[in-house]
Amino acid sequence: MVDRLPPHDIDAEEATIGSLLIDGATINKIESLVQATDFYSERNRWIYDACIALYQRSEAIDQITVAQELAHQEKLEKCGGAALLSHLISVCPTSLDIEYYAKIVYRLSMMRKLISAAEQIENIGYQASPEIDSSMDKAEDILYGLRHGKSPRDFVHIRQILDKYFEAEPPSDEEDLKPAEMLHVPSGFIGLDEFLGDFSVPT
Repeated sequence: MVDRLPPHDIDAEEATIGSLLIDGATINKIESLVQATDFYSERNRWIYDACIALYQRSEAIDQITVAQELAHQEKLEKCGGAALLSHLISVCPTSLDIEYYAKIVYRLSMMRKLISAAEQIENIGYQASPEIDSSMDKAEDILYGLRHGKSPRDFVHIRQILDKYFEAEPPSDEEDLKPAEMLHVPSGFIGLDEFLGDFSVPT
């Protein structure tokens, strides 16, 4: 039986990183989609991780800063040196398609995780536990963790939630907003309550 390599696309990985080296601002488009662990190539993981480190410190991302970050982590020479960074820039078709490249990296990473999950479920089956329900629960937990793991589709911006509660309908009559007609709610501070009480109507 011929051993099969896990799904991966080195070209897509290099294009993703090359795009960041060309235009570091494009990291805003993908940082919530892919993590360093989504890269199949170890050196690509190192370089992307260096980009994320710079991004988290609000520093510029380009060939020079990434090289410095890798050198600081003692990984620059291990991943191919500055020459590799130049190569990644030269082979990148365009930084405008970084989201497309990153989605390929993410999709293939998920396929590798699916293979890993299948192997874990296979091991549960081979253990032949007398507790069927327990074994099924373990298998379901593995798949649930894979499906509901890190994914931009699982996150909702907090503003979308808060807007539902803080969104107020505009009054039909602007006169309804007169301070003298607003109900006073005690704050617990005597001086403040006395001051605000002058502008409220009796309850």
